Amino acid sequence: MSSSTEGIIAPKAGEILTECQVCDAAPPVPLSLCGGCRVVYYCCRNHQLEDRPAHKEACKEIVAAKAEVEKAKRELLGQNPDIFTPGPQNRFYGVFCSSGTGPTQDYIRTLTLCSKALLLVKTQQAVVNALAINREMLRLERRGIGAAVHADQAIAPLLIRLDRDQEAYDFCAWWQSIPERENADWLTSDKERPMLDLHGADPLENMSQWFGEEAVSKNLIRASSVLLILARLFFGFRMALEIQKRSPTLTTAEVLKKTAEVFPIDILQRHPEWLDVAENREKLVKEIVIGANIIASSIGQYNKWYFFFLENPHEKSKRARKSIIRQSTPGSPEEAEDAFDLTHDAWLATPGALDLVMGWAKSSGLRE
Repeated sequence: MSSSTEGIIAPKAGEILTECQVCDAAPPVPLSLCGGCRVVYYCCRNHQLEDRPAHKEACKEIVAAKAEVEKAKRELLGQNPDIFTPGPQNRFYGVFCSSGTGPTQDYIRTLTLCSKALLLVKTQQAVVNALAINREMLRLERRGIGAAVHADQAIAPLLIRLDRDQEAYDFCAWWQSIPERENADWLTSDKERPMLDLHGADPLENMSQWFGEEAVSKNLIRASSVLLILARLFFGFRMALEIQKRSPTLTTAEVLKKTAEVFPIDILQRHPEWLDVAENREKLVKEIVIGANIIASSIGQYNKWYFFFLENPHEKSKRARKSIIRQSTPGSPEEAEDAFDLTHDAWLATPGALDLVMGWAKSSGLRE
């Protein structure tokens, strides 16, 4: 590590692995994927065999889930297509729209289960594949069936785990901008309306849209994702300021490059002006802390148990946990718990983030 970053403690997303599952060998060492699940990496055949006892159950579940998806898709394609979706290239979507709640719901269900199975494995490829599945479910929902609640909840946490914070924030902010009364049905009632067309939103300019119990009630999972993004931005900002302090001759571009090497936060990379003016730096850090505190307080007011379960996910009975989570998360009890677990995994993927936010809340008197 260079002298400009030596001694700086920063969180690393160590949960998302792109190394050999056994020896941690990473590119440029050649890696190959498991031939079954296609999401776990190995540097050689011997290491794959060594890891097989530990990986076998997850691998089997992923393979089985993929097979169920293909089976459900074949059954769906056996239905009569929607006459308003002509052309062979659109046959699948036409069938999806016209098949009702039977084969269509079966297909959505198998996609959801496949996403869950993939995330049993803590690799980057597993998260990438799960993200693709959830994006596809949103596209299918736009075609006419409002069935992809799980996808709506899953995408932002998955993007954060891939260090794609700007996309995650844009996703959350876009949904937040839709009037609450339209959230349930506008996707299918107005297919000409642009979807997810917000890009490069500035979280420091728009924090107020997440303030207050009413704002959080639109979607607690997305509010929690935004809070995590702010915590990650705080880590990145403090890292950049420390590098600037230790190496004052570095340009802003060089500071951002060194910051990204230790802790990648793409929102910070998109806003070099935040570091250019000295008097703005500490002010922006304070804005992040104040905004994060207000959002955390809003979440706590809306659901007093949310942070307790983030810190202690296995406490209390499973029934009580599911009931409390269901009270403030859209979808069925199973979908609500799945959404919560995805967000919890995203917080875990940034070590120290939850402790940071809880510390802010405690110091501000928002939490005992």
